[in-house]
Amino acid sequence: MAHITAHISPMPTIKAFFLGVREFRLSCTWADPARMQGDDYTALDEAYDAGRELAHRLTFRHFDN
Repeated sequence: MAHITAHISPMPTIKAFFLGVREFRLSCTWADPARMQGDDYTALDEAYDAGRELAHRLTFRHFDN
């Protein structure tokens, strides 16, 4: 995972993180709308992935079923 250094306000980052925590139990995923504007991987995508990864580690799920 590439480290994204773009500066964004903390609230969208926190929201994306918790969406990632929640998503690992759902069948849908979220993507930063900026990705549709040409960005491959944004800071919000990174926060989302970090939240999902934390949820997997806390529940000892190492992969999606």
